[in-house]
Amino acid sequence: MIKSAIWMLVTQAGGLLGYLSFGFAADKFGRRPAYSVYSFIMAASLIMITLLWNVVVYPAVLLSFMFFVGFGTGMFSELYPTGIRNTAMGSAFNLARGVQFFTLVIIAVVAERYGLGGGISLAAVFAVLTGIWIWTFPETKGLKLKIVERH
Repeated sequence: MIKSAIWMLVTQAGGLLGYLSFGFAADKFGRRPAYSVYSFIMAASLIMITLLWNVVVYPAVLLSFMFFVGFGTGMFSELYPTGIRNTAMGSAFNLARGVQFFTLVIIAVVAERYGLGGGISLAAVFAVLTGIWIWTFPETKGLKLKIVERH
C-alpha cells in the first residue's frame, strides 16, 4: 500500500510539473511540437518501465520513469474557443476517464497473452499515436484564439 502511494505521488508530481511547464514549451516551440514531445516522453517512459520492471535493482530508476510518465501527461490542447474551453477540455478529460474504465480489462487480456509489460506497453502505443494525431490539428502558435461571446 505504501509503495503504491509513493508511485502515485511521484507520478502526480511529474504531472504537476508537466502541466506547469507545458504552456511555456507550447509558447516557445508551438503547440503541436510540444504536445508531441510530451506524448513521446510518456511513451518512452512507459516502455522503459516495461523493459526494466524485473531487471532494475534500484527502485529510484523505475520511480524516475514514473515521474516522466506523469510529466508527459502535462500535454493539453487549447484548440477550443475561449468561451467553451473549460467545458470542452473537462468533457474530453472525463470522457477519457470513462473509457479508461475498460483499459483494466484490455490490459488484462493483453497481459494474459504478452505479459504485464505487453499490457502496459499498449499505453505507450496510444501515447505515440496521440503525439502523431495532434499534427492533424492547426498550429496556434502566435495566433489569437477566437473568443466566443455569450448572448
